[in-house]
Amino acid sequence: MLQGATDVIFKILLGGGLLTLFLTVYQLALRRRAHVLELYRQAFAMMDGGGLNETRDYIYYLDERNTYETEKWLTIETHATSPECQMWREHKTMAERVARSFDQLGLLVREGLVPVNVVALFYAWPVLRCWYNLAPYLGAVRLSRNQPGHMWEWENLVFKVIIPELKRNAGIWKGVSAHNKLESLIHDMEHEYKTMVRDSQYAPKSRVWELSPWYKVWKWL
Repeated sequence: MLQGATDVIFKILLGGGLLTLFLTVYQLALRRRAHVLELYRQAFAMMDGGGLNETRDYIYYLDERNTYETEKWLTIETHATSPECQMWREHKTMAERVARSFDQLGLLVREGLVPVNVVALFYAWPVLRCWYNLAPYLGAVRLSRNQPGHMWEWENLVFKVIIPELKRNAGIWKGVSAHNKLESLIHDMEHEYKTMVRDSQYAPKSRVWELSPWYKVWKWL
């Protein structure tokens, strides 16, 4: 009789423990999801706020990739009397603003503060297209400043994160390259990258991560 009662009590305690564990895991998952959604919100605000989305349009449709030469972006302060100078300065400012935003995004992704889902689903094409159009200017800046690591986080995002994942074509990246018609762009970028001035020795730790589906709850913890 006593043994039977003990068994019942043990089962109740065991059941309650499992229920408590389940509820704890569930609550942690909800908190994790809320945290990630906030990261999404902050990433979108950073990348599209303050007219930055419209500013990127200028970079997307640059008439020539050597605009920085014809508009003298590297030496613009020495052409202050030119009637076109104000327009040139505005164009350079837009280019610098776009470049800085992608460099910041690269840092946040590498440090694991923003999941790559944001990049895969919303910014793969903008990141690559703007790099392609501004690469000649970035290379010229690196040479003029003797600073091969200029915009390194953006470079890392392009060539160490996005392009390899697009080629892998799996998970959240599946179909992204074909959908955005990135194959030829990637080919041209990789070919040009071989001769670009860059800091090949700098290699900080990468904490890039992908947000897993809700049903893989253990990956949210």
